[in-house]
Amino acid sequence: MKKITAVIILFLLVACGNSKKEDQPEKTTATNSELKTVSVHAEKFAQRLERVHQKEIFQEKGMAEFRMHFDFPEKEKMEQKVQIATDSTLIRLDRENQIAIFNGKEIYISAKDSADVQTYLKLASLFRFPYTLSDPNKKWDSKAISVPDENIQAIKFTYTEEPSVLQSPWYVVYSDKRTDLLKGVAFVAPNFKEGKPIAVLFEKYITVKSVPVATSWKVYSWDEANGIGNELLGSIKISDISFPDFDESVFERK
Repeated sequence: MKKITAVIILFLLVACGNSKKEDQPEKTTATNSELKTVSVHAEKFAQRLERVHQKEIFQEKGMAEFRMHFDFPEKEKMEQKVQIATDSTLIRLDRENQIAIFNGKEIYISAKDSADVQTYLKLASLFRFPYTLSDPNKKWDSKAISVPDENIQAIKFTYTEEPSVLQSPWYVVYSDKRTDLLKGVAFVAPNFKEGKPIAVLFEKYITVKSVPVATSWKVYSWDEANGIGNELLGSIKISDISFPDFDESVFERK
């Protein structure tokens, strides 16, 4: 009887062992399905930012108007009036007797001294950046990005088609995990900092007509290995924000 009992116990132990092995998932290497999961994460990342930034309300406004105060150590302090379409890429800058207009394809500049105009237009275009993240012409990158602290998350994207003259070939997008507000953007500004990447951090959000707007922008150095650097390159203040009705004539070349 003892021998029979021992055999039964041994049989049960072997059976349980096999069952545990069958229950354990197989280890696999990176697959297309895992990469797809990254793109789904990116999609949700973009949707959260657009929702918190009130994309639908912003685009219904027609046009945004504000003043940008540029303060860069190596350049003259400057103030420009900015008018930007909320649902397209139209932008207009006014400074003293100089006008710069981007019609979605080309830049028109009324003055000869235009060395920095493209950079200012590119910086101004960041005002509507949070509302463009779910556009279909983006390829999101799964590579890990260095972030300043644990409350920040970041993801990089490139374009699936030729970017416009105001777009960088790539962007790194930073968001605040606690609020889902846009925290910063890293990109290449060809006529700024010798063409090296920079990062613009957005601070002091206020709400204007139900739309959150960052009124303090800080520009820092940036590199692929370390992310946002410690070198402060300049600052931008946003003021006099309003949302007038869209006026097509504002963006016409005169």
